[in-house]
Amino acid sequence: AAGPGVAGKPGNRLAVLPFRADAGAVDASLLNGVVDDIRGKLFGLSGLTVIGSGTAEEYRNTTKSPAEVGRELAADYLLAGEMHWVGDGAARRLVVSPKLQDARSGAVLWREDVAIEDGALPGVASALAGGVARALSVAFSVEEQQSLETWPTKNEEAYRAALRGRQVMSASGTDPAVLRAGIGELEQAVALD
Repeated sequence: AAGPGVAGKPGNRLAVLPFRADAGAVDASLLNGVVDDIRGKLFGLSGLTVIGSGTAEEYRNTTKSPAEVGRELAADYLLAGEMHWVGDGAARRLVVSPKLQDARSGAVLWREDVAIEDGALPGVASALAGGVARALSVAFSVEEQQSLETWPTKNEEAYRAALRGRQVMSASGTDPAVLRAGIGELEQAVALD
């Protein structure tokens, strides 16, 4: 049986590792939120076992090889990546570069640089999770495909506010002022959506 934080069937285990960003170039709420959303989309696929975020978080700045990480996490595959901004002004775009690797050999199974157009940020997790699922030949039901393709919102500002709120809430502890700030961001997300 799958343990806490694990979905899917044994034998097709994926660890979604924290993505990296150039220092200060991508704020933590965006970086962590998009990765959490990718993980969540993949977690919903019955043909894949996804290792929990708390476990994968330990490898945020690791210098270990894919084989070491895979062995320690009992993962068959690792998804890591980077995010950075390109361009200036109206031409400025976020580029997300995921990399799916075989944890035993380190071979890259899938890599894609995705430049996110205005308004498309809420759909990036769906697109990237779909790419991972296809690269691993994961079979999924019609319902799972619909869930995989569903965006959380069509409003980019609402999505960004939700990501900020989730980031604040996950890091807040019990500080009432911080909790209120997180709730404020989530309320803003709902109002914008």
